[in-house]
Amino acid sequence: MRIQLSPSYEEVRVASPDTIANAATDGSQVDRRMLIGGRLAESASGRQFASLNPATGEVLGHAPDATVADAEAAVAAARTAFDTTDWATNVELRVRCLEQLHAALVEHRAEMGQLTTDEVGATPALLAGAQYDQPVAIVKYYADLLKSYPM
Repeated sequence: MRIQLSPSYEEVRVASPDTIANAATDGSQVDRRMLIGGRLAESASGRQFASLNPATGEVLGHAPDATVADAEAAVAAARTAFDTTDWATNVELRVRCLEQLHAALVEHRAEMGQLTTDEVGATPALLAGAQYDQPVAIVKYYADLLKSYPM
């Protein structure tokens, strides 16, 4: 599953593993770039790394091998967004983004849980706590907090 905000930040779009698998087999590319400054970018090194299942050694996927330059570009883009847009003060936008993220994480818990188990070896008990459910609940907590926070 892949979660991404649309360019207008109006909705969260989710691609399931089936969608990604179909994209890979029909000749199209699965996007493995980073989102920096609203644009998809390759790693400055051009390299990727494999994400492995620690129990089996199976390759689960690939991700950009980000460099210090990539991190600096991401920090600079975040600073620019903070300074030149209303992201820092637009409570409604932040609430909407957090609520959409939370809904997508809840809706796709089974897929994300399996990926978490495969990628880090989390047990079902850990998924029900610190490895998945608690972080997802924190997203909702902050969305709700923003609604009542005096600005």
